[in-house]
Amino acid sequence: MKAMRVAAFGAPPVLAHVAEPQLRAGRSIVRMEAATVGHIDRTVWRGSFLKHPPFPYTPGVEAAGVVVASGRHAVGQRVWLRGSGLGTLFDGTWCELIDAPDEALGLLPDAVPATLGSAFFSPCTSAWVALHDIAKLQAGERVLVTGATGAVGSLVVQLALDAGAQVIAVVSHAAQAAAMPVGAQVLVLGDDPSAALASVSAELLVDTVGGPVLSAALTRV
Repeated sequence: MKAMRVAAFGAPPVLAHVAEPQLRAGRSIVRMEAATVGHIDRTVWRGSFLKHPPFPYTPGVEAAGVVVASGRHAVGQRVWLRGSGLGTLFDGTWCELIDAPDEALGLLPDAVPATLGSAFFSPCTSAWVALHDIAKLQAGERVLVTGATGAVGSLVVQLALDAGAQVIAVVSHAAQAAAMPVGAQVLVLGDDPSAALASVSAELLVDTVGGPVLSAALTRV
């Protein structure tokens, strides 16, 4: 089968032929349909992550696919995959077939496309936990969201609106305003975050940018 392989820190992934995985106890074999490419993949192969798989290895920490062999999951079951060392302790998801720990698999509903299933877990969970588990968001509260067009930020905007909050969506450029959902107040930062944010206030800030944007936004809460 084919897989992307990294041979050394800093080396770009290359397409290679590798042996197909064999079913083992506590693990499932899944045929990949979609896999994410994220900053953590680059961090691992750059050598900046806490751990990394033995070289050469297959990157990829998230994916979605269909079970082809398993002692726990039904053959043909659509699943999403994440965690349990995928792409950080052993071979990851950038391959045709993956040998993954059973606990790394979650059931993927038939109505959810594989591309969405592979990518939803990290940003959706981060956004939901920030709003509901930590902030205990209430309807009518004003939520200031920086990086509102990013993976986490865009979900925070949608979830906050769905919860009945007033949303101030902060974007970098005017062209990004069109990407915001109806109901959000859009604020363009421009070159001076402090000046751009001076006229707004909120009960809750969800920041996904950091740096001077965070410094300016904190004064508005």
